[in-house]
Amino acid sequence: MKVLLDTNFLMLPEDKKIDIFTEIKKKIPLAKFVILPSIKKELKKLNTKSSKLALQLIKKKKVKVVEPTNKDEDKPTDDQILEYGKKNKAYVATNDKELKKRCTEQNVPIIYLRSSKKIELTR
Repeated sequence: MKVLLDTNFLMLPEDKKIDIFTEIKKKIPLAKFVILPSIKKELKKLNTKSSKLALQLIKKKKVKVVEPTNKDEDKPTDDQILEYGKKNKAYVATNDKELKKRCTEQNVPIIYLRSSKKIELTR
């Protein structure tokens, strides 16, 4: 099962001191973590302690960078995330309120952080 990690979710290990990879694996043992090129680009642009750690974790955990479809690559990142989730039946890991709402409306399953330490899933 693919899990597409959003920028804000990748910054949780530093911000909330939580191992998102281990916690997700507890819920989805066969999770395969992926990101879009635009997410990696956002992390580099932010240049914060949290984003730098996120980039290190992407490398360490061998998170695969997957390409959006040609028609999606010029769209905003959230649109690309939503499309990827729909087309690939992937979970979207995010704490972005608006993106969570959009995913729910379009039946894309989400993974989010609840109460600052607990990973939750919707299906």
